[in-house]
Amino acid sequence: MEASRDIIAKLKAKYDCALNEIKDLAQEQNEEKEDLLVSLRQQDLDVKFYRKIVDMIMKPEELAKLKTKSSYDDGANDWSVPVFLLKQREVALPSLSIKK
Repeated sequence: MEASRDIIAKLKAKYDCALNEIKDLAQEQNEEKEDLLVSLRQQDLDVKFYRKIVDMIMKPEELAKLKTKSSYDDGANDWSVPVFLLKQREVALPSLSIKK
């Protein structure tokens, strides 16, 4: 009887340890998932910002033409974009009036 109680106690301890491990892994997974979501949100904001700038600088047909001449390299995980020039385009930011 005493031997079976010891076995049950050892199995209960192993079971509790396994449950704790599962909880730790689930918490780790949730933290990693949240980090990925934060990163994804930031990348989405960056893409929207860059898209807005490109839309201000280039006409849609110019962008489409440039994209057709560009190619994506899966091995390098990067775009190969031909050299191009923007003519008669200047960046003029509004001036800020600073009150003294």
